[in-house]
Amino acid sequence: MSLLFVSVLLIELFGFVKPDAVQDQAAPENIVLPDPLVPGLYVFGDSQVDSGLNTHLHTLMTAMYKPYGIDFSIGATGRFSNGAIITDFLGHDLQLPTTLSYGVYRSLDKVVRSGFSYASASAGILHKTGLELGENWSMGKQIAMFNKTVQENLRRNYNSTELPKYLSECIFLVFIGTSDYETNYIEVYYNTSKKYTSEQFGSLLVMQLGYQLKALYRLGARRIVVFEIGPIGCYPASLKVFVPRTKCAEHINDMVAIFNRKLHRKIEALRSQLKDATILVAEMYGLIKDMIERPSSYGFTDARNSCCQVGSGGIGLCVPETDVCPNRQANLFWDDLHLTEAANAIIAGKCFTDSDFCVSTAGILLGQSPSENVLSFDVNVVTGEWPSYELPTPQELASLYLLSLFSHIKSLKGFCKG
Repeated sequence: MSLLFVSVLLIELFGFVKPDAVQDQAAPENIVLPDPLVPGLYVFGDSQVDSGLNTHLHTLMTAMYKPYGIDFSIGATGRFSNGAIITDFLGHDLQLPTTLSYGVYRSLDKVVRSGFSYASASAGILHKTGLELGENWSMGKQIAMFNKTVQENLRRNYNSTELPKYLSECIFLVFIGTSDYETNYIEVYYNTSKKYTSEQFGSLLVMQLGYQLKALYRLGARRIVVFEIGPIGCYPASLKVFVPRTKCAEHINDMVAIFNRKLHRKIEALRSQLKDATILVAEMYGLIKDMIERPSSYGFTDARNSCCQVGSGGIGLCVPETDVCPNRQANLFWDDLHLTEAANAIIAGKCFTDSDFCVSTAGILLGQSPSENVLSFDVNVVTGEWPSYELPTPQELASLYLLSLFSHIKSLKGFCKG
């Protein structure tokens, strides 16, 4: 059993240790942990919230080496930052143990009730996104793995009445879409930008994501927070590639803004269709853009350069075993694609406490049930089986996983207007 595996299990059991905690102190005896505010946290997404899943895949997109994790309590774990990522802070605020990567669980013979992260670096809404870098779990596959969790993990611990209630009270976080631009639409290895205009591509992504959110709903999710794509035209990777005359590569930000605008409209539509669900959009684009334009207001002195050394002509990641900036708290960006722990903490704090950012996640998601009909998809208590008209069939899950492979044969005329 590897040291990493043991360390991750210890964190899962005893919770996320904040970076400024004293590591050498002995744990007090008879410690009483506070009750969690929700029963579980389930995370879907890309490298922004990958907590180690890609270390189990054959891919160039991995962060299982120094200087990644230089400020994390157990060092490099596959997180793409110097320390904790957004979901670590959110889980801590929810008083939950650190959310385990599903890749760790595959070696863990126990029921985990506090949630999993299925996030995979370079993954996208579309199946083919990021595959030139190696393996990843696309959003469709992540949902399929969550279905496997429900069937093989959670049903071992919850009966047919308890399971829907448990799932309806958990929070589901979705950080997806960035890689569909960074490692697909604006990537030279793909011809996506030749096939679709920015408007069409944004519509394609949002249409597919809408199907995927409905699949999560049908699997029991009732409290969902979807994060916007950040202003990636301002990230160091874009500045190096496009060398804009202004502070950011605004043509890239314009593409992302199209997606974000359509995302808001899609979520509004889903709210009207799924009456017993609470689905929110975390407005991350404006927050990060404000950090870039007014860095001193957030305690940053550098909002343009990466903290670690990034090789030229690479994929935007830190060069292994190299020096980093001495004051990581003052940098917005860790590498060319990802934020520092300090920035992640600000975003998580805003989501948990600021009603203008996450539309009061703490109040709406934690303070009340989504509706009186939250258990409207109840299982059959006699047979203990999930009704087939509520759970996605294997064929439906497969179609979610493969839809993007065949999207080029469909006319965009019907949906690109949205």
